Amino acid sequence: MPGTTRGGKKQDPPTPVVAPIFQRRGLDDSQDGGRNRSEDTGMDSVSGGSQPASRADISQILARMGDMQASLAMDIAKIATEVRAEVGALGLRIGELEEGTGDLVAAHNALARTTDTLSHRMDREDVANISRRNNIRLRGLPESVQPRELHEMVLGLLKRLVPEVPPARLLMDRIHRALRAPRADSQQPRDVLFRLHYYTVKEEVMRKSRDVDLVYEEVKLALFQDLAPETLQRRRAWRPITAHLGRHNIRYAWGFPFKLLAFAGGKTSTLTLHSDPQQFFTRLDCPPLPDAGNLFSSPSPAPQLTSRWEKVPSRTREEGDREPG
Repeated sequence: MPGTTRGGKKQDPPTPVVAPIFQRRGLDDSQDGGRNRSEDTGMDSVSGGSQPASRADISQILARMGDMQASLAMDIAKIATEVRAEVGALGLRIGELEEGTGDLVAAHNALARTTDTLSHRMDREDVANISRRNNIRLRGLPESVQPRELHEMVLGLLKRLVPEVPPARLLMDRIHRALRAPRADSQQPRDVLFRLHYYTVKEEVMRKSRDVDLVYEEVKLALFQDLAPETLQRRRAWRPITAHLGRHNIRYAWGFPFKLLAFAGGKTSTLTLHSDPQQFFTRLDCPPLPDAGNLFSSPSPAPQLTSRWEKVPSRTREEGDREPG
């Protein structure tokens, strides 16, 4: 019977054999696969336990540390040289970009100044009025006059107004009602706009209309120079100035481009959008109008750009020009 001897005594069970990989490590075993510490340090192992390092072992360790320090110093110097070269190259590129941007800023500011000068000389409102210089606005003509009848009717008015002008020179390029829908609740008819081909004829018609009354079917008519809506708005805004001139018996007239001409004491004073209103009244020996400066609204100038950087120092550029190393 297994596990018993001939004398009838039981035997102890055999001790199981465990593979070395599953055996429990001792306290002296390292975590790197069971290698002895002496293999890493170069010291011979001692079967009886740890032994103090000798001078040779310490010298060997210090020599290895010195070699490692020298290797690290070489690597750091190499990296520093590469970084210095890259920084120098970036400094050069930044300097070129700053110079190019500075040139662009200078060109933009020069263009903005030129734009302001041209805007001062030629306003968009003046351009619109130039295109309307031959236009006349007829006010008061009843809506009962049909569009196809406008040409013959206005031509008859002009012949009575300027009989000395030959009919061949009373040439109209176009004629139509004001471009808005007629309102049933409004008693005021739409204006009639017509363009005379010859500017001298148009000026003669406007001059005669100041002295002659035009009537159509017992309705009084009036002729006006056709102006841009912006000009009409400016004239309404300058009513305090014209009223001030009227209170002091000073004659005035509207000029072209937009300006106000005043006549007093044999002198003529001109008021424009860019002139000083107080000097205008002083030349006329007229008391100044308080708060007259609030009636002027000058256009805002074009925006100017400023450089928000500093020029790259020459020392940085010289370092960038050097060969790395």
